[in-house]
Amino acid sequence: VCSSDLVEQAVFFPSSGQGWRLKSQTEHASSRGSFKRLSEMSAVHGGITGFSAQKLLGAMTDGRKSKKAIPFVVTGNIDPYVVERGSTRYMNHQFNDPYLEPDFDCVSKGKWELFNKPRIIVAGMTKVIEAAYVETPMAVGVAVYSVTDCECDSLYVLAILNSEYASKWYMNEFRAKHLAGGFLSINKSQLEMIPVPMVNKTTQKEISGEVQKLLGLLGSGNKAGAAASRA
Repeated sequence: VCSSDLVEQAVFFPSSGQGWRLKSQTEHASSRGSFKRLSEMSAVHGGITGFSAQKLLGAMTDGRKSKKAIPFVVTGNIDPYVVERGSTRYMNHQFNDPYLEPDFDCVSKGKWELFNKPRIIVAGMTKVIEAAYVETPMAVGVAVYSVTDCECDSLYVLAILNSEYASKWYMNEFRAKHLAGGFLSINKSQLEMIPVPMVNKTTQKEISGEVQKLLGLLGSGNKAGAAASRA
């Protein structure tokens, strides 16, 4: 059976004192009735690319210069469940506190609308899939992907993307595309293919609740405890 005919079967189970845990086992695609590809249950958006990436520099500032400016991040700012803003290098330019202005000669209106939506953002250059949920406006640079309009609870989808299950599936499916040093170069079409387990709303809500607790740990600075909670 070729690898494309196999999926990593996600199995959720309660773990005493730790909420829900996620494990996986390989099953044949004929049992995939309880899965949907990420693109089938959400909208996946590509990052800034090519000529647009260079043009974006014209709308960037170091520090917030106007009320309409929004924070700007790149793939290196994204960790599982959290965005770490700060000193950032973009297109060979160094920024201590990067912001993006609504200059539509440099950034399209469509991208600006996307940047102002609550959404999941996914790092495009990483050793495991790293995703965070942003509720407030945030602009992203090259190789950062956005997931919007989720059919399921967005925090449930966030948990799936940050799980060991999703990273193992991705590494197995696209092992020929691994880069030196164990890095993954994630692209939109590959990200769209990740199988998301379609569980009932009660289970989604319970897992979403665990993610809320995890985000609370991250917000309080307890990153060691948060890292230990990764599925």
